[in-house]
Amino acid sequence: MKILPSFLDWYQAERDNLDAVVLDIDGVLIRRGVLLPKADQLLGTLNEHDTPYGILTNSADDSAEERRKTLSDAGLDIPLEYITSSGHSLKPFVDSHNLKGNLFYMIAKLGEPCYAEAAGLRVTADVAKLPECQGVLVGEGVVDWQRAINGVVNFLMTKPKAYLICPNPDLFFPGDGETIVIASGGVTQFIVDICLANGIEISPVYLGKPHPALFEFSHQRLQKRIRRTLRKSRTVMVGDMLSGDIKGANDFG
Repeated sequence: MKILPSFLDWYQAERDNLDAVVLDIDGVLIRRGVLLPKADQLLGTLNEHDTPYGILTNSADDSAEERRKTLSDAGLDIPLEYITSSGHSLKPFVDSHNLKGNLFYMIAKLGEPCYAEAAGLRVTADVAKLPECQGVLVGEGVVDWQRAINGVVNFLMTKPKAYLICPNPDLFFPGDGETIVIASGGVTQFIVDICLANGIEISPVYLGKPHPALFEFSHQRLQKRIRRTLRKSRTVMVGDMLSGDIKGANDFG
């Protein structure tokens, strides 16, 4: 296969061999809220040739509605139903494990409206209520991390079989300038390491890329939207992280 200078060029050459395109947001369409070169042209070309596409992001601190506004502010008008977040993967997990109505402690936030509540969970940010909880959801945003992590670690030390659910497995994401921000995956790994250092092995539930739950949910959602079957082998993932976007998509097929 000939290597071409941009995905847009590659798509023009290969579009007859594609069933659909899946695009990450940050680092692919926008970066720090700013439209990346030719992103609008790419989406326009996909629409022009009736190539189905979906947006797939690990970010779960913002709801799909909030992500749509961010994209709109950058100059991309993308329908809400095109956007799938790792937070969306909570619902099939909750349904398959009969967790609807259970109380979970939530670190920081998971979108507004909240993905966890939309999935049927009850949530609390009160550390004192941890003993009543079925498990922990690791979100992102401004929070008293020391109080939250201390509470969660001590909760898991007494209830190691409780759920520790991390929608976004990313360790970090870009901050302002050249800085980075620790993401929920990094917080989850820290909690796991502290528990392990105290002799307690915790197995977190990861829902986002590169794990299969999000790819499966996104693929089914895209098929439902366009009302036809999409071959995974003819669906391409465009991302900026080899470990998350690309390896996850390859492993999914």
